[in-house]
Amino acid sequence: MKTHPFLLEPPSFPHGFAALDWYSRSVIRENGWKDRDLTEMGNCLEKFKHQGERAMVSEIAEAASQFIVDAWHIDSQIDVIVPFPPSNSDRFYQPVYLLAEQIGKLIGKPVAFDAIYKKTATSEVKKMDNEKRAEVLNLSLVASEKYIKNKTVLLLDDITQTGSTFRVGARKVLNEGRAADVYGLAMAKAGVHK
Repeated sequence: MKTHPFLLEPPSFPHGFAALDWYSRSVIRENGWKDRDLTEMGNCLEKFKHQGERAMVSEIAEAASQFIVDAWHIDSQIDVIVPFPPSNSDRFYQPVYLLAEQIGKLIGKPVAFDAIYKKTATSEVKKMDNEKRAEVLNLSLVASEKYIKNKTVLLLDDITQTGSTFRVGARKVLNEGRAADVYGLAMAKAGVHK
């Protein structure tokens, strides 16, 4: 899969965090109308998350692993992968957990599924404005020292919109979980790349 990775730099991350690609891109149709198309990553995520094509996990995880090892060069620095807890616990399978597990196998790192968890259920934060999203996440997310104390953590999510989840998660992992360092990786950034 061809991706177009880029670094994002919220203040909670000493090294920034990255997205492998945009979810969609702006295109101009033959009739001159502006429209959007899913990127290759966006298309894979759409099939994986919303159309039940679990096999897409391999392609997405391979792209993420290649980026971690060959482009970002942080595989030797990471001690543990920590996926964000799902916003929709009713899914038959949890896409972020499957991705974390597969990426962990590919780069030889353990995955700590319970290192960050929700102490209270929340509605999907993607539907909230930035301020409300950060407030809800700050109240609901908890990090545990058990798996991450004094370790370098790679926080993982499938899609990021504003970076709120990563910012709050990074603070929780560093302060509550007492991790030594933190990186963040999203498979795609929501929105339309022009």
